[in-house]
Amino acid sequence: MYVSPNHPCPPRQPTPPEQRGLVLARISRSDDEELRIALDEYRGHRYLALRVWERGRDGQWWPVKAKGLSIRLREVADVAKAFAQAAGMMQASPSGNRQSAAVQGRLNRDPGSPDARDTSAPAGQEPFDEFSGCQ
Repeated sequence: MYVSPNHPCPPRQPTPPEQRGLVLARISRSDDEELRIALDEYRGHRYLALRVWERGRDGQWWPVKAKGLSIRLREVADVAKAFAQAAGMMQASPSGNRQSAAVQGRLNRDPGSPDARDTSAPAGQEPFDEFSGCQ
């Protein structure tokens, strides 16, 4: 029987892609999931890559589709500042209530900053809060 080289028998097992770039951190989320932060490059442009990786049934690590982002190096300082601010707000909230920390952040925002926007809702509607319903 003829076997095409394009369709080998038995089928080849897929191999996970290798992590590209310089891995700066691996943050465990569970035994089978981790967040990886890596410094990488694409077409001569360096960027910071954040991606969730999961352990497959084969025991190897695979990147999770649609669970990652890249940050341009020129944006890193601003993102780090926002992360530090968020961490400070979360530590300042003794109850651990994320909603009150988000509200506190809105209250502390510089009214002249470009991200200062009116979050109030039209009359008769509740204002939007991305953390409503979270415990």
